[in-house]
Amino acid sequence: MSDQNDGVDRRSIRIDADVEQVWAAWAEPEHVKRWFSDDAHGTVEPGEELVHTFEGHGEHRYKVIEVEAPHRLVLEGRMMGGEAFRQEVRITREAGTTILELVHSGFGPMDPDDETAQGIDSGWTMALTVLKHYVENYFGRDKTTVAIFRPARFDYDGLATQHYFSAEGRSSWLGPVAESLGGELARTDHEVCFRFRDKDGVLELKAFGSSPEQRFLGVRGISWSGDDAVGNSLTPDLTQAVDRLLQALN
Repeated sequence: MSDQNDGVDRRSIRIDADVEQVWAAWAEPEHVKRWFSDDAHGTVEPGEELVHTFEGHGEHRYKVIEVEAPHRLVLEGRMMGGEAFRQEVRITREAGTTILELVHSGFGPMDPDDETAQGIDSGWTMALTVLKHYVENYFGRDKTTVAIFRPARFDYDGLATQHYFSAEGRSSWLGPVAESLGGELARTDHEVCFRFRDKDGVLELKAFGSSPEQRFLGVRGISWSGDDAVGNSLTPDLTQAVDRLLQALN
């Protein structure tokens, strides 16, 4: 569930795990890098700093403002464009499940139909889906990530309808990889996340950008299998798949 209003993104997700596990996955660097960033370090104490590193995309630095472990964490930082933001997470227990509520502010007034706003909404939906899958199924395991993105000109609706949401459309460019997909975990207007059965993980089909001239498409596969060879075998398969998708769009 999500809501965007006056530059504030609010969303929540139910996770079948203990509050302490959800807190660890969200707050503690050794777990953050197992589902979200490529690396993470820092100390979860007021006045300290947390750093999330994304290979090829730099670092996100957060100042720790308030900590009420394992129920509330408030961070502040700056986006890559320089704008300040504030991120607050609350974790509570209700009716036998754990609820994570995220409030992320600092985007400035946004039109819900704006491409950037839709990208933020879709990106957080995918991220929290991966968090949930990690905590419920693979908590404590290290991950292997293969992400293949390419700049491209495309229409979001056409890309999603013809190539992402349709089983036949996916198979036409994913090839053998499509046979490894399990059930759908989450879907937005133009992105979708599946179980990746053979890899003990997830596969995201992604599309994002800020304008028709600055759009990207691609895939991100995450495996918690513990097999060091997964990355070597998956990289060429996903690279070829994205190349086929680009050819289909041209």
